[in-house]
Amino acid sequence: NPAQFDGVYGNIYMLGGRVAGGFPDAGILKAEELWNIDTKLDDGKPDTGKVWAYSFTGWNNAGGTLDRCTLATSGADRGKAYALNAGGKNCSIIFHSAF
Repeated sequence: NPAQFDGVYGNIYMLGGRVAGGFPDAGILKAEELWNIDTKLDDGKPDTGKVWAYSFTGWNNAGGTLDRCTLATSGADRGKAYALNAGGKNCSIIFHSAF
């Protein structure tokens, strides 16, 4: 998926909104909410550790429009923070290599 961070994913558990005929990857959390989960369970960074943002960009579930989940601009743009000032529910979660 070109909207995901680059890397080897292995076994994952995804948590997101339903998308007809696709992965459960529609945004269900604000960036700040996902950051809070990531900080409590992991390292607070969207592209490292066990908790990752599904997409570096995120999707607005209500309107189907591209919106921010992180400050990254591409899958290779690693090490950026969550877009904590973004207002919409643009993020879904990957529990990375958790199994």
